[in-house]
Amino acid sequence: MGYIFYFSALSGMKTAILTLIIFIASFVSLGQSSTLRIAFYNVENLFDIYDDPEKRDDEFLPGGIKGWNYDRYQCKLRHLYKTILAIEGESRLAALGVCELENCFVTRQLLEQTPLARRKFKFIQYESPDRRGVDVAFIYDPELIVPLHSQPITIRFPFDTAGRTRDILYVKAIVKNLDTMHFFVNHWPSRFGGLLATIPKRNFVASVVAGVCDSILNDDSGAKIIIMGDLNDDPEDESVLIHLQTKKSSLVNLMDDAHWKEPHGTLKHGSVWSIFDQIVVSDGLYNTEFGYEITGRTAHFCKAPFLFTEDPKSPGKKLFRTYSGMNYLGGFGDHLPVFIDVNIRPDGK
Repeated sequence: MGYIFYFSALSGMKTAILTLIIFIASFVSLGQSSTLRIAFYNVENLFDIYDDPEKRDDEFLPGGIKGWNYDRYQCKLRHLYKTILAIEGESRLAALGVCELENCFVTRQLLEQTPLARRKFKFIQYESPDRRGVDVAFIYDPELIVPLHSQPITIRFPFDTAGRTRDILYVKAIVKNLDTMHFFVNHWPSRFGGLLATIPKRNFVASVVAGVCDSILNDDSGAKIIIMGDLNDDPEDESVLIHLQTKKSSLVNLMDDAHWKEPHGTLKHGSVWSIFDQIVVSDGLYNTEFGYEITGRTAHFCKAPFLFTEDPKSPGKKLFRTYSGMNYLGGFGDHLPVFIDVNIRPDGK
C-alpha cells in the first residue's frame, strides 16, 4: 500500500472539504489584510523519486531503505500545501523560507501542481553543495515582494575543508512598495556526529551570517534584516547568543526567553522541546518608527491540530512526522512552522 491511512474515507473527505473551505476563505481575505506574514518551515525531506547520481538520495528512492515512492511523494505534497495554507491563516503570506528541499523540481511541483497554484507564489532557490543535496529556498508573493538581488552564501569551514553544508540564501527585496528588507534563509549544520563535535560548525556559520549583516548595517544602520531558519541550536546556545551578534547594530531574537510566549518549542526529542527554528531581526526592524511594526514584537508557531499527534511515551502531544527513523508514519513534518506578522501602517509611518 502506498501510504498509511489514519482516517476513514469519510473522515478524509471531510478533511478535504474543510481544507478547501479554509483555502477559499483565506484567499478572499488576502486583499483585505494589512498584515503580512513572514514564515519559515523545515519541510522534513521533500525528495522526488528520481535518482540523482550527484546526491546521496538513495534512501529516498523507490526500493530504498525508506520505501519512498510516488504515492508517498504525492501525499507529502498534499500535506505541505495544507500546512502552508494553515501558516497563512487570515493574514497574507508574503514570504516563506523553507529547507530540506531536494531540488527546484520539488519546489515547483509544490507551488504549481497543488492548489497553491492559485496563489501564484514564486521562489528563489540555488543548488546547494550539501552531501545529501538538500537546499533552502525563499518562496514569495510577487504582488508584495519584489526581489532586487539574491545569492547563495557558500560555507567553507577553514578547520574542515572537506566539509559541506547548506548555503545561506540571501535575498534583498522591496516589500509592498514601501521599503527594502534583507532576508537570510538558513539551515545550519546538524548535530549528527555529536553535539560537541559539531558546535564549531554552527558557530562558524553564525559568524558568516553576522559578517554579511555587518556589511549591510555599515551602509545603512537602520537596515531591516530578517534571519530565519533551522539553526540546529536553541536561542541560548553560543552560536546564536554570541556568534550571530553583529558589531554595527544589535539583532533581536524573537524566540529567546524575553520574547517567546508559546507553550513549547518547535521540535521534540523524547520529552524535551527545543527551539531550533528561529526568527531573528535587526534593531532597525524591531524598533522602526516608520512603515512597519512586528505584531506583539514576537514570533509564533503554527498551531494547526493536524501537525500534532498523541505522545504515548510522555505527557502532551508530539509532532505528526513523515518518518520516525526508517518507519513511515504518513504525517506532516518533524518541525513546526514559525512566523512573524508585520503590520503596514496605513499612513506609511
